[in-house]
Amino acid sequence: ATLVATTITAPNSVIESAIRLLPDTVRTAGVPSLSELQTQFEESVHTKARQATMVPKGNVGLEGQLLGMAFATLKVAPGPDDAAPAEQTASTRSEYALSRARRQIQLGNLEKAVEQLDGLEKGGQAAFTVQDWKESAKQRIAVDKALKMIRLECALANATLAKDAPKD
Repeated sequence: ATLVATTITAPNSVIESAIRLLPDTVRTAGVPSLSELQTQFEESVHTKARQATMVPKGNVGLEGQLLGMAFATLKVAPGPDDAAPAEQTASTRSEYALSRARRQIQLGNLEKAVEQLDGLEKGGQAAFTVQDWKESAKQRIAVDKALKMIRLECALANATLAKDAPKD
């Protein structure tokens, strides 16, 4: 019994490393769950980012925002499996990237969703619109990876303890 207690309470460098790798904000403020991120993206971020992709270039004022909202309402969004046209504008590329990201989020694959969102026009309004959500998703990904490392380390420790435990 003493061996088991000593082994369990001994510091574990793998677990400590996994925890240290987490961003400070995760350790102090927490991180949204996958379902919270999915809901937030579906109910707010996707719609606003799509509207931002429709704002006419060089017209970022109120008129442009209103036009973006109108175009986003009138135009049918591409499906995640639709082939993008050969000739694409930055707006079209962003719209297809948003559609593919939305599908990955629905499937629970945040890493692929973030990759798709990285395809939004750099410095564009859509990229700006999704940046906070994307940062939260990256934090969730980091937490999930750390948890996988910790679970694996715990499973290995359990297997070692079971192997080394005295046989009755």
